[in-house]
Amino acid sequence: MLVYREDTPASMKTIISLSVLFVLLAIFYPLLTSFFLHDTVQSPSIESQVLGALLSVENISTVVPCGLVAVGYNSNLDLIVNALDLMGNMGLAKPNFDHGKSTKHPAEVSAEIEREGIDEENKRHQHSEPPATWIDAERLSNLTDFRQVFGYFFQTGSAAERFADADVWSKILTRASQLEHKIYFTGGNAGLIANRFAQEGCKSVILGGAVGGKLSELLHPSVVVPQRTDIQYDKATARSNQAEDEVHLIMEYPRGAHFNGLKAPRANRFIVHSDTTNAELKLMQPFHTLLTEKISQGQFPQVVVISGFHLLDVQTSEMQKSSIDAALSYFTDDNQLPRSVPIHFELASMKNGEFIRSLAEKLLPRVDSIGLNEQELGSFYLAMGGKRYTLEQFAHPEVRTVLDALQFIYNVVSRTRSGRHVTRIHFHCLQYHILLTPNDSKDSWGSSPAAVTAGSLTATRQACDNDNIQQKDTELQVSLSIEKGEYGTEDILLEGGHAVHSWKEGQVTFSFAPVLVCKVPLKTVGLGDAISAVGLLRHLPFTSK
Repeated sequence: MLVYREDTPASMKTIISLSVLFVLLAIFYPLLTSFFLHDTVQSPSIESQVLGALLSVENISTVVPCGLVAVGYNSNLDLIVNALDLMGNMGLAKPNFDHGKSTKHPAEVSAEIEREGIDEENKRHQHSEPPATWIDAERLSNLTDFRQVFGYFFQTGSAAERFADADVWSKILTRASQLEHKIYFTGGNAGLIANRFAQEGCKSVILGGAVGGKLSELLHPSVVVPQRTDIQYDKATARSNQAEDEVHLIMEYPRGAHFNGLKAPRANRFIVHSDTTNAELKLMQPFHTLLTEKISQGQFPQVVVISGFHLLDVQTSEMQKSSIDAALSYFTDDNQLPRSVPIHFELASMKNGEFIRSLAEKLLPRVDSIGLNEQELGSFYLAMGGKRYTLEQFAHPEVRTVLDALQFIYNVVSRTRSGRHVTRIHFHCLQYHILLTPNDSKDSWGSSPAAVTAGSLTATRQACDNDNIQQKDTELQVSLSIEKGEYGTEDILLEGGHAVHSWKEGQVTFSFAPVLVCKVPLKTVGLGDAISAVGLLRHLPFTSK
């Protein structure tokens, strides 16, 4: 209580009272502001916190200069169409279930659904047909197979790729070519990764894949194509190695789209082709011939990426075995590919369990790095003897499921020590990325947090088609906590400043980064390849030869 003496002047009393009042305001103003304004002042969203955390890791990361890299063995010309437009055009989608023959880009349709609301869209399709038995198949022999296999993956929103026999492929390609809205794009894992390496600044990129005239125009100037000797073609055509391009049809669809009673839970694509050049890995030998020439001249690639083995999925067991043996002859010969040059194996969608097991037993133990998504993780986990989880649990996998499966695969492939052995596995899915490295491999690679962060940001930037990520265009779809260590132990909160985490479990280290998922994805084609390419480049050690 403030007490004045009787002889205190009035003016002094006023000054003292005001001074006390100012002191009290200084003390209690922040509390009063917080009390009255807590309902109107919003704290930063979790998305903005995560974005800031990811960008901060990116900003402090050092990038290894990229000189020569090499990528094989598949490239093609992608023909990108709206899946529902095509299925409707072919009479394989009932009018009540597709979006009509709008000839709009999938992103435009997806944006319309977002504006109108998924619930409103569902009301339009409340009359559904009886559930069909959607089935998968290794190859498409007729239009019924085409419809059924597309529906099988559409209902889970999973990416998939299947080979079509010549007759059915001709029908599909003819109708796809008639669509008003279509885009031609660089295709094939090797083609996409090679172009991405070049875009990231690599000075020279050797691409071992089928390249016709149109695809050659789409390749980055830094991409070098090995020439073939097994066929006749016009070598005057810039950077081509065959007369015609191999075409792969990319059927994109948006989240919330409907197809014969099914609703897509996420935006994705279904790929179909009848590619024999890449499916027989005919560019493997020219690729390694050129690569050996470079090495003999003292030009060592910083990394060699191999892909395209999934295209052997429908080939005979003899063709599969001869292709694997041919690859192993290059991987195990130091004169052709020195041990100091790391090999990354990019996996893709496969159905043939026996072939998957063969790859797991023969090739995986003889590479240094593996890239794969949730579908490929599930397929290899089961083919290699995993028992804890079913294939369905990998459709939208929990983080713990992925951690266990990655460690299981690493434990299996690491039993074989043959000069090379896996020291890196990069897993990516829509919601998050995980990098596994053995605890004793710190000199084999660079910063794992930087690499997994680069992959995450690449996914968002490419899907949103914007290098400057806007938080309002994204959403976080992973849980705000993840389980690490033994079951039931410590959780990691995804808070601002702590979005990227690394921890040890047994003999391996995991690095985790969430993905800011694009609400209306504009580019899904080649997303996994871009993720793997950028993540790999950011993970290269500073001691690369």
